Amino acid sequence: MKRLARHFIRRRKWDSRLLALGGAAMPLRHGITPFVTLFFSAVGVYLVAIGHRGARRLAPWFVGLGVAYLAWSLFLIIMRGEPFLDNRQVTYSLMIGMSAFIANGLVLVRDPLRFFVVGSRIGVVGAILASLSYDLIGQDRVGLGGNPAPFAMVAAICMIAAIIPVRRAPRWAPNSVLYALLGAVPIYYSETRALLVIVPLVLVVEYVVWLRPKPLRLRLTGLAAGAGLAAALLAAGPVHGLVERLFMPAVLYYTGQNVEWEGSVSGDIRLSLWQGALASIAQKPLAGYGEGRMEDVIARAPSMHEQLVQMRHVHNMFLDEALLHGMPGLVILVGLLAVGFRHILKYAGDAATRRNALYVLAAVLSYGSLHNPFLHETTICGIFLYMGVMIAGAARNESRAHARQSVRKSVTASAPKASESR
Repeated sequence: MKRLARHFIRRRKWDSRLLALGGAAMPLRHGITPFVTLFFSAVGVYLVAIGHRGARRLAPWFVGLGVAYLAWSLFLIIMRGEPFLDNRQVTYSLMIGMSAFIANGLVLVRDPLRFFVVGSRIGVVGAILASLSYDLIGQDRVGLGGNPAPFAMVAAICMIAAIIPVRRAPRWAPNSVLYALLGAVPIYYSETRALLVIVPLVLVVEYVVWLRPKPLRLRLTGLAAGAGLAAALLAAGPVHGLVERLFMPAVLYYTGQNVEWEGSVSGDIRLSLWQGALASIAQKPLAGYGEGRMEDVIARAPSMHEQLVQMRHVHNMFLDEALLHGMPGLVILVGLLAVGFRHILKYAGDAATRRNALYVLAAVLSYGSLHNPFLHETTICGIFLYMGVMIAGAARNESRAHARQSVRKSVTASAPKASESR
């Protein structure tokens, strides 16, 4: 028993550090965060399987939908006769199904939210340094050796997590809204439109919230200064250049005012993919097409067939999911996200954490409208590690609230007895 107790004491210490490492390494895309995610997922599966008291009651609907998603995916793969080896969808479905157990695997971490947030603050600094170094060697879009879009997604999660205020924050990583500004730098260098639109939302809301408790005169001065700075950034400098290069031509092109936009091919490919996807889904709405979905999508697309042959998915998480697993799979995946974020919002404990969860949800939906975060190991692990940590933190808030309520009830119940004795 003493040996087992020493093991759990060591695990409390090392699991906390491992979780912080998972947050810090999230934007680096070198397998560390996926390893951390899968480690805590495996621990969670084990604890639930043996009926551990602290794990079995933790967000049961979230865990149940994760298992249901995996079961439905494997059922369809077997029904279609698709191979299990070299089938990427098997890998993604296993990761999603297992990742629903992350919160259950964090029961030995004393304060998971604190360690994850501090790790994310380190990750923000690391992502900035890496982005600047890649920019110096002439990279047009920074992706840290890979696709810039998944890099931007995990960098956005890291940036959003870093601004959560935590208790006993270290001096070298204090609570601050500045992480929102610093974390915008790697996303800027990635040039990923779907997440660049989220950055101003986070910055503006956090700045207004930061100003709210200040005296009225300082609040008005701060709002005027913030508006002036935003106008200056949009009028000149690198932010102005980014808007002029990435957003204005797209707006002019799709409103029929500018037909010479060099990025129009990317947009037209997506539109053609989406039209083909909708036609394919209408033909097989229940079972979907699995790994061979793109052949049918390209055949039904109205144009650009030669370019579409190079595409591996339709660049929209809702259409992709309906194509892979049919409408039941889409309902399960959307339900998994909805239940997870609802649990966080219900039990988060403070407005800052609830607001943070809404930022991440907005980032996932925005990114998922033009890409698919559930068809990449990095983004799957980043999203579910964040959700697992937040659910685990919410569970601790729920336990504290129940404990306080029990104390109040016991005090109330003992009060009449004390007065009667007098």
